[in-house]
Amino acid sequence: MAQIAIPTAAQAKPEFAAQTGLPCGQCHVSPAGGGKLKAFGEKFKANGFKLKK
Repeated sequence: MAQIAIPTAAQAKPEFAAQTGLPCGQCHVSPAGGGKLKAFGEKFKANGFKLKK
């Protein structure tokens, strides 16, 4: 008997959002996260993925 698999949408894991308490859209152009970064996201990345105190 053949089995049928139905694809579902991938679920992103917002590790940095959980780490910082900020929404994905704080760093990313897309509010959902992923893709192009805003200036804040570029600075976060350049700082070793750490928020400046």
